[in-house]
Amino acid sequence: MLIFLFFIIIMIVYVKQEGYTNFKSITVIPKNIVFDNVSINSYHKNSFYYELANKIDSIYPIYNNSVSIGSKTNLKRLLKNPNQLSIIQDDLYRDYTIKNPDNPIRFISVLGIEQFTLFFPKNSNVTNFYDIRKTKIGTLGVNTGSYFSLNNLNIRLNLNLEIIPLKESDILDNVENGNIDGVFMVTAHPSSIVSDINNVIPIKFISFDGIISDIQKRLFPHMEKSYIDLSHYGIYSKLSIQTLNVNVNLLCHKDFPSEYSYGLISALFSNFTRYKTDGSDTFKIKMKEYNPSHLYLSDTIYTPHTGVRKYYKKIGVITNYPNQNCVYSIGANKCTGKRLNFFRLI
Repeated sequence: MLIFLFFIIIMIVYVKQEGYTNFKSITVIPKNIVFDNVSINSYHKNSFYYELANKIDSIYPIYNNSVSIGSKTNLKRLLKNPNQLSIIQDDLYRDYTIKNPDNPIRFISVLGIEQFTLFFPKNSNVTNFYDIRKTKIGTLGVNTGSYFSLNNLNIRLNLNLEIIPLKESDILDNVENGNIDGVFMVTAHPSSIVSDINNVIPIKFISFDGIISDIQKRLFPHMEKSYIDLSHYGIYSKLSIQTLNVNVNLLCHKDFPSEYSYGLISALFSNFTRYKTDGSDTFKIKMKEYNPSHLYLSDTIYTPHTGVRKYYKKIGVITNYPNQNCVYSIGANKCTGKRLNFFRLI
């Protein structure tokens, strides 16, 4: 500041000495700094969400990575703060969108993939999904996507579970003390929580096979079937643990500046490889199933933010051009219009 004032004084002296006295007045309109005060709501500091938020910050400057107590909290924050971003579990966001079709929340991109994860102590009598009826299942706090998903399964499938929300740090003690029979989480693998528990109490994962087609059709038609890699936990078995993938979404308010969301989705496209692979070996494994198709909006129940839509038009993803050849020229030729084209090509 002192240097700046000294510079102004020198300029005034110079102007007077040189005799410059006739100046035309001008109007200076300050322009907002594009990345000013944009924060992103994630989860606690050891979480996958928090790590994803930091990865975003490495390609698009973020003012603050704000910790929270779960996706439900992140959604509430977004409704009150248009200048924020939130990381929110997909099925929770989808349920909110169905119940509130005129909601102000807008889609930017998918940031990562998690999986439904259900496990019990190895000596448990539970051997398949239907055995969990009337058991006590521990999960994460009531504001998390994990709690939401388990509660949804419980209600829709009439499982009569006793759901016990817990802090992550308390799960192991509750398993050891028999306060809960098993654990359900929506998490990316390998999970440090699962590893810590398995190192003390050997566990077994419960597969969703036999029921997965039913719950996909009735509850989660938007989710993809997948498998949990047991080798992450030193478990080698001929049994395959089927489950469902859950998208981790980056969302914003409809009043979020369009130049911000445009810059962000552009940065994700331009830095995809760096975003996915620049991290620890564990992070790289967690991002293994994340691919370029996840950058696009593929669920028409959601509305892309105006800046994202503008970027889609730029690369040819959005079109209503009647020629079918337009489908095969996404990103190569200009196809103008409003129909979302689901053929992906990067």
